[in-house]
Amino acid sequence: MADLERRRKLKKYSGVILLVRDACIAVALVALVLLAMYAYTGQWPPMVVIESNSMMHGVDNHSHVGTIDTGDLVLVQVIDSVSDIETYTEGFVSGHRTYGDYGDVIVYNPDGNEQVTPIIHRAMIFLMVNADGDSYRAESLRDLEAYKWSLSNPTDTWDHLTGTLYLNDVGWQGTTVAINVGGLGVPYRSGFITKGDHNDGIDQPIARAT
Repeated sequence: MADLERRRKLKKYSGVILLVRDACIAVALVALVLLAMYAYTGQWPPMVVIESNSMMHGVDNHSHVGTIDTGDLVLVQVIDSVSDIETYTEGFVSGHRTYGDYGDVIVYNPDGNEQVTPIIHRAMIFLMVNADGDSYRAESLRDLEAYKWSLSNPTDTWDHLTGTLYLNDVGWQGTTVAINVGGLGVPYRSGFITKGDHNDGIDQPIARAT
């Protein structure tokens, strides 16, 4: 009888041990995946959840393969410098595409305010403040085909922008995107101009990417 009772206890404990072992393996695997994502992205948490339809393609708001849809989980990688980002205007020339269109998609806090929800939109163009302090330059316009952009001020050039810059035939809607350079705010600041693929207009100056 004593031997039978001992066998029952051993069987009972072995089941508990197996359960604990399996739980530890599962936790270790999850931790390993999270650590790998952290190593790749350089930040914690390593991903964001998409809350709006601002990056969706199509008027029906249905999910499309290769684009960013509401509810998607997106890994967010830290960048070291502005040169790590390829904008829409640069991507159009090089052929670089992400999430269904030219250029990279970035995540940023509007005006650097970490108390508000971050925005994940496409970097359309990078504007650099000129030494005069009241105009911008956009290096990427030099190589961009003439039909893709135009200027409201006939005296403006790619390296001296003061009026409205138009980017033509943009995105799945083929729209014209207007960037009121003179209305970006004072003092002028260098930064990315961003836009949701589903939106008609740019984010700035309300949500400036600096």
